[in-house]
Amino acid sequence: MIDFVRLAACVIVLLFSTITLMAEDDPASDDTAITDTATKDTPAIEPTPALTADELAAKVRYLVRNLDGDTLKEREEAEKQLVELGPQVIDHLPKISNRTSAEMKARLERLRTVLEKKAIDQLTEATHITLSVKEAPLSEVLKEIEKQTGNKFFDFRDNFGQQGSDPKISLDVTDGLFWEVADQVFDDAGVMAYHFSGRKNVLAYLARPENNAPAKERVSYAEVFRFEPTRIEAGRNLQAADGGNMILYLQVAWEPRISPVVIKMPLSELSVTDDQGNELLGQNTGSLDTEVNGSSVDLTIGLNAAKRSAIQIDKISGTIEALVPGGIETFEFDKLQVARNVEQTRGGMKVVLEGFFKNADLYQARVLLKFEDASEAFESHRGWVFSNEVYLLGADGEKVEVAGYEQYQGDIDSIGISYQFVLEQEVANYKLVYKTPASMVTLPVKFELKDIPLP
Repeated sequence: MIDFVRLAACVIVLLFSTITLMAEDDPASDDTAITDTATKDTPAIEPTPALTADELAAKVRYLVRNLDGDTLKEREEAEKQLVELGPQVIDHLPKISNRTSAEMKARLERLRTVLEKKAIDQLTEATHITLSVKEAPLSEVLKEIEKQTGNKFFDFRDNFGQQGSDPKISLDVTDGLFWEVADQVFDDAGVMAYHFSGRKNVLAYLARPENNAPAKERVSYAEVFRFEPTRIEAGRNLQAADGGNMILYLQVAWEPRISPVVIKMPLSELSVTDDQGNELLGQNTGSLDTEVNGSSVDLTIGLNAAKRSAIQIDKISGTIEALVPGGIETFEFDKLQVARNVEQTRGGMKVVLEGFFKNADLYQARVLLKFEDASEAFESHRGWVFSNEVYLLGADGEKVEVAGYEQYQGDIDSIGISYQFVLEQEVANYKLVYKTPASMVTLPVKFELKDIPLP
């Protein structure tokens, strides 16, 4: 006869052993187990939910009211929370007027100073990416990079008649620099950055020609900047005893979320040596200055010809100085029909609406900009001023763009520009909106490049 008691005991022991083995093999039961996020087809890092524009505006309004609250604790807590919300708060802070209480005025001024400093710090710090994906579409990877860094991409391949494929990308990076990750993704996808799309604060990309080497083989990174030697030209003067010369073309790009207005390279801090230890830099005084008109600049560096026995440039080291706008301030002027020499000040910038007049079929807004602390931005490089956003905004939300402009005044610390508009409604129905950087920051960055083949 079958011994059912003994059989039942054996079954229980077998089941217990099986459960124990399964628990030991299950990574979820081990607190030290690592989840393999690289096996997922979508980005593993979920962005932190952010306030919508309406939610942010409502929260700022609530906290601003509390800046003038009944108790010190209430006022201090409101100011603290506004600082914690970050520079995005600046555009939502109310204007200070004659009706603003002394307490509110002091706190608003302090808030603006703190937040503008934070905005500049954030602007000039390199962004980092943590991302792990396997066989994810290029478009999805770029969207995730945009979420983590604020740097936007644009597929420009259609503009060149190129096929807009969406290749699969595998990536596993922790705290990587934006440019390092972007170059890796572009190389793997068979595309390359295109810096002449005409789109502001966007990194466009094209299909990479088959004969182009991957970017990572020749680039260097420093903070928000990317350095790439793109070409070397060599010439030899047969009538000169000392040989000839070379020209090195160096492309300097930056994270697309920032907008430098000038890139400078002091030649006194530049060194270019070949693999035999010879210094190749010809002139070492002055500076290479280039005004920005795109998402990169190409610096042309004059060099002495290397000896025929030299195979490569061993090292290039130097410093660039980028003139970068601080936070953008918005100035609004109403009652245009009677506006005369109306002044508004934000940070270190004063904007004066000298008048709004009709001239034949056009209306003209005469706007004078003054830097309270005149800097090199005005002394030598003013092209950025003409890129400032200016428009009229109607009571019904109609936006009237500038029809034309001309400079009518220019001094060391100021510049006056007359903007023309075509209006279909009464002047009283509009207000003038003028957006400009309130400050300029000089960002010095050291860089180094190695092992550049000579022609």
